[in-house]
Amino acid sequence: MFGLSISHMILLAALALIVIGPKQLPEVARALARFINELKRMTSDVSKTIVDARHTTNESLRNHPSSQPGSTHSPVSEDEAAKKIDSPKND
Repeated sequence: MFGLSISHMILLAALALIVIGPKQLPEVARALARFINELKRMTSDVSKTIVDARHTTNESLRNHPSSQPGSTHSPVSEDEAAKKIDSPKND
């Protein structure tokens, strides 16, 4: 967990107990747990938004007029579209 060994975690817990105090430590731990859960929820929401945007972009590229029969342009496959989206621009 976070690259910490058991001895490091015990030391941190002891320091927290000394600095925060035994009465406030459970309250601080609950607040920290709520913060971590909220952070996980927010990152999950952002990840879902990115995946949805990528899916929408891929659908738009598939439905673009250049991918229709009789077009002079070559159609873009889903893999090619993903590579174009994922690759950084060389400006």
